[in-house]
Amino acid sequence: MNNVRLQITKACHKSCLHCPESRLHSNAMTSISHLFIEKCICTFLDQWPSKTRVTVTGGEPFLHPNIDRILFTLRSSKWIQPTLSTNGERILQEPQYFDELEKFMGNLEILCSLDGPHRRHSYLRNDSSSHQKTIEFITQLQSMKYPPTIRLNTILGRDHRDWLSGFLEEIDELHLDSIRLINPETYNITYPDLWNKAVQPLDKTDLHNLASDLLTYEKRFETPVHFLELGDGSANAPDVFADIMPPNIVKIQTRIDQRSKYNTFMSQMGGT
Repeated sequence: MNNVRLQITKACHKSCLHCPESRLHSNAMTSISHLFIEKCICTFLDQWPSKTRVTVTGGEPFLHPNIDRILFTLRSSKWIQPTLSTNGERILQEPQYFDELEKFMGNLEILCSLDGPHRRHSYLRNDSSSHQKTIEFITQLQSMKYPPTIRLNTILGRDHRDWLSGFLEEIDELHLDSIRLINPETYNITYPDLWNKAVQPLDKTDLHNLASDLLTYEKRFETPVHFLELGDGSANAPDVFADIMPPNIVKIQTRIDQRSKYNTFMSQMGGT
């Protein structure tokens, strides 16, 4: 399956300590024109007419002024497998968006973040109500007539052994499709100062401990737990987990899987 990731806006209403797009670290309110987004998707599908996962991110995508039109575009082709990365708070505030999500008839993946138990998540979000709002959002998604696939992202830290087991037990009761655990080391490559202040990256000992724990979690919990490694598609992409993590648990995800395809697409769009 092809993968296209569209950051449609940098606008965000949250003040997360660890996110470069939050109001704490970015004043950018830029949004991409919905016409340009449509052109991107159509151009890509013209070049490679096959099943394509289109992941829409932000900022917060539901702050885009034309999010309704973008949702329509995502429903417009049989080749599109849409994923929306959202914290869900705007959707909770304006419930008509749940009606828009119903129109996908279940052909939709929602990716949201819950970064540990209430105390840790609230600290990283600068918001004591955020944890409960995320749980409420997930619960309402599951009650839809055509519920989407729901996946969770969780940022780890060196203190993960203090809270991860209990957190996964809590999450398992939600019956999600999967949870992805992310080492902040992968983000430190781009934002070292920002991430070091918020979360301590795992060292090699931590990774060995996590590998052992994950094998235990695999037997204890129904929810599939993956450890996600983000790379840049180059020979220098971080590979600190390859000799540690079991291959069925580690998920290597490169930002650009096929450089030639990327270059061809960008030339079609008039980019570099």
